[in-house]
Amino acid sequence: MSEADTSEGTPTGREIWIEKYRPETLDDIYGQTDIIERLQSYVERQELPHLLFSGPAGIGKCVTGDTPVLTSDGLTPIADVVGSVEGFGRPDPHLKVCTLTDTATFRFVSPSHVFAQTSERLIRVQTVAGGEMRVTPEHKFLTRGKNGVVWQPAARLSDGTAIARPASLPAPPVPSSALSSSSARDIGEAVRAEHPHPEAIPASSSTTALLQASRSTREAFLEAVFGGEAYMKNQSTAIESEWTPLVSYVAASTGKETQIVERTTSQTRLDIRPPSAPETHVGARRSNREAYADGGAIYFDTVEAIDTLSEPTRVYDLTVPQTRNYVGGRLPTVLHNTTSATAIARAVYGEDWRGNFLELNASDERGIDVVRDRIKSFARSSFGGYDHRIIFLDEADSLTDDAQSALRRTMEQFADNTRFILSCNYSSKIIDPIQSRCAVFRFTPLDDEAIANQLRDIASAESIEMTENGLDALVYAASGDMRRGINSLQAAATTGTVVDEETVYTVTSTARPEQIEAMVTAAIEGDFTTARSDLETLLVETGMAGSDVIDQLHRIAWNLELDQETTVRLLERIGEADYRITVGGNERVQLEALLATLAAS
Repeated sequence: MSEADTSEGTPTGREIWIEKYRPETLDDIYGQTDIIERLQSYVERQELPHLLFSGPAGIGKCVTGDTPVLTSDGLTPIADVVGSVEGFGRPDPHLKVCTLTDTATFRFVSPSHVFAQTSERLIRVQTVAGGEMRVTPEHKFLTRGKNGVVWQPAARLSDGTAIARPASLPAPPVPSSALSSSSARDIGEAVRAEHPHPEAIPASSSTTALLQASRSTREAFLEAVFGGEAYMKNQSTAIESEWTPLVSYVAASTGKETQIVERTTSQTRLDIRPPSAPETHVGARRSNREAYADGGAIYFDTVEAIDTLSEPTRVYDLTVPQTRNYVGGRLPTVLHNTTSATAIARAVYGEDWRGNFLELNASDERGIDVVRDRIKSFARSSFGGYDHRIIFLDEADSLTDDAQSALRRTMEQFADNTRFILSCNYSSKIIDPIQSRCAVFRFTPLDDEAIANQLRDIASAESIEMTENGLDALVYAASGDMRRGINSLQAAATTGTVVDEETVYTVTSTARPEQIEAMVTAAIEGDFTTARSDLETLLVETGMAGSDVIDQLHRIAWNLELDQETTVRLLERIGEADYRITVGGNERVQLEALLATLAAS
């Protein structure tokens, strides 16, 4: 446990447990016993080969260049922060970006790398509050789901998904601003749309100066923007659209929410309101402003529309160590930036592991140039007394065939001084010459015992009362995913009650296996009305997504007391419905069609 985790004044409820309990050594990893023993043997004998990990892996993320980012220099478009690099580069050493830490607080942290490339496909995400971001499909948002607070890629978002916004922002780490209340008021009046020259804003209007000013000064700015009486009554104002981020970020620094209620090409009508009280009682529909855990560090906006854009666009990213996120967007939003590989690096290099370990994500860097330039450059560098360095290439199955061929040659060329660890979802997409040069490890979903043991340990460490039925429900909801299990435990613990079966199924929006069984049985027996009613309960009252219903159907199919022919027919319909939902079919329609087919046969 880190010093930050145990420091006085940091409430346990504000920590993000998937980060707090992330394994740092091989001994910390639950499950995969045979794999861990083999890896430990390699480390102990100092005979580390090239490694290929097959199984679930992390994914990359990027945003368009006009996305504002809160930095120590103020509110800056990410394209200006990254600069003209191609692929990875080094940021300004004095630059810091605002980030959400693993203890659910916001602070400014120095990024380790910047990144830029061209993407052929983007996802446009629009929210109820008026936020709009154009991101790569892999870009992750911090969302509130059935298993607690989790990172989800843009491609998996849907209408109604709750995404995190900062409830309050800290001041940038620069000397305090000398901006006076009267000057701030003048700036606010200049920002208003009716001002004849809104572009003539003095230099002192930078986000840095305003955020560094006293609260009364920031309040004076906001009061001028919205007008005295309108501001006190939480009414809206019309401003030039270009000033929306400035106003929104200053408002967030005072703990207030902004919402775009109307927007044209040049003007935006902006609402401002104080934080509203979250709904915390079990089973209630949670409000848009529900805070995460007890700390209130974040609240949730709601996705209103998702569009796919097929146009070559320059995209950018920041790599922030440990936290891997930053605050950005026209309305401030938490934006994202892998355990076995880093654990190996720690075991081999100790405290020097960061300087001898290069992590790249092939879903961002798919082409041959990353192999020729970035990887070779690192492999050629000096080693500081170590026999070899480690290059970790995540999502390696995203590399093009040409890039994989170049990687194979690089692995041969630098075999004496560099070890490669490749992680992929599908080892079949890795060319045979690379597979033959690696020790292959196939990670499978964790067994129930491994997940249960970790959850027991966390519950004990956090002094959480958890029943055995509650633990069984957590393991069932996790479905082999340790991260999902930990998030579910934290979500259940924040209710302030004993973590029991009822609490777990409520906070995770997971159906009891017997509910799924009853629905399928009714359909097979020809009672479509009852089956449809059971489905309605799952979708509306339980709050399950259609894909979740499909997953649970698939999990219990062979546990139902059905003859083989009926089971095969059920699995066939599950597969059809899953595919149609995946490609954009209406969830409710596809699930009702599944039940209707079973009832009619």
